[in-house]
Amino acid sequence: MITYVLCQIRSVIREAISPPATVHRITLTRTLYLVHVDGALHRVRRDRVCNCGGTPQCPCPAIPLVQEYLAAGGQRPLGRHEDTWPDHWLRVPPLCPVCDCPTLPDRYVNSSHGPGWRCTFDSMHYWMVRMNPLRRYLAAHPPRPRYPWNGDSPAKQQVWLQAHVHPPRIPAECAQAEDVLVPGHMAPAPEMLQLALSTPA
Repeated sequence: MITYVLCQIRSVIREAISPPATVHRITLTRTLYLVHVDGALHRVRRDRVCNCGGTPQCPCPAIPLVQEYLAAGGQRPLGRHEDTWPDHWLRVPPLCPVCDCPTLPDRYVNSSHGPGWRCTFDSMHYWMVRMNPLRRYLAAHPPRPRYPWNGDSPAKQQVWLQAHVHPPRIPAECAQAEDVLVPGHMAPAPEMLQLALSTPA
């Protein structure tokens, strides 16, 4: 009993004399995490690289704070707005137009828009930028159904379908005759024998 009371007193004294826990404030920009640590502002990219030189292999004090922030359900940077993405480029952009992470040349995706490149954080960022002109065009000119009966009543649709049904290659009355072989169907055994006998050797 005395030992338990002494442990409780010791813990209360320790909490009273210990310095208060530092609350680190993390804010977001379109492409960065802004972390305030000991009066210094760290700018951490989405690939966990800080402007102070910290990397995932050699992290600075801000990178573990970003990981804890994300593990707790924190939001991620949204990336640059698509209105700022280029439609054409003459050379490989040094930074990804979406997340500002470094890029690498990729000749396998060269196109009329410019030389191919790949984002070191997310390879899909290239295709987001590449398809953005098409996405904007489709948003301004939404496709419409091109059925011949577009806007017609169900009765008119049925009339169109009946008028455009392909007729059978062999008339029904001929197909039902016994002396006519329908392509794709085997002849009865007597007819096959008759054909074999009438065929010259």
